[in-house]
Amino acid sequence: MKKTVFWREEGNYYRIQTEDHDVHNKLKRRKETVLCGWSIVGPRLWIYRIPFANARNAVRGVERICGGVVSRGKDGLYTVDTKNSENAAA
Repeated sequence: MKKTVFWREEGNYYRIQTEDHDVHNKLKRRKETVLCGWSIVGPRLWIYRIPFANARNAVRGVERICGGVVSRGKDGLYTVDTKNSENAAA
């Protein structure tokens, strides 16, 4: 399982941090997303900035992008365990 985490930034913008290559590919195809950071050392990691009208739309949107159920932690971070396409056949 790969993990995707997102949180509210300022206004209606959210940051999505993922280590799932499929989620990365989906996010980079969207016009409104901006790649803000990435990791070249250690595990692959991408951080995107994306606008959503409200928190409810953000949760729904990330669930559609990641294909998993969002859970909210006490620290305000939302997490999604995504299925890696390599492991989906297993």
